[in-house]
Amino acid sequence: AFNITTNSGTDVELSSMTLTIAATNDNSSAAVFTYIESVEIFNETNNTVYDFSYASGTSTKLYSNTSMDLILEDGETNRLVVRADVKSTATNQDYTFSIANAASHLTMKEVGDDTAVTDITPNSVTLKKVTVENSSVTFSTNALSATYNAVVGAEDIKILSFNLKASE
Repeated sequence: AFNITTNSGTDVELSSMTLTIAATNDNSSAAVFTYIESVEIFNETNNTVYDFSYASGTSTKLYSNTSMDLILEDGETNRLVVRADVKSTATNQDYTFSIANAASHLTMKEVGDDTAVTDITPNSVTLKKVTVENSSVTFSTNALSATYNAVVGAEDIKILSFNLKASE
């Protein structure tokens, strides 16, 4: 997730955005990734979802939305969360999402006079790496310390003790 705030003295329209996605252990020759799909940005500020689609690239891929039409009110901070669905076949992948070059990967203009916003700071943002791993759970029973006898209909009788351990 990252925050975006405009300080231009007027409202700004964010009309397009391109995300750079670098992956480890995902298909680098295909147009789209093999193990993730439905790349999107969720705006926590106004509860809006913006879908992104594959634009270009092989090992590092660009996903974009060219019709966001997000109005950023001057001085207001919008929190944007990058999300993607992980397919059930995913096992051991890493993904790093970024805006590699704000000047070319963000299209912003001032509302009212359509002046392009070009002084974007910082020029790039790299989000934390997302790691996909196989999941597992281990179930083990614990021996009860004493033999229990119970009457049908009795309450609060301990009949089983167990442990669950999830993989990391």
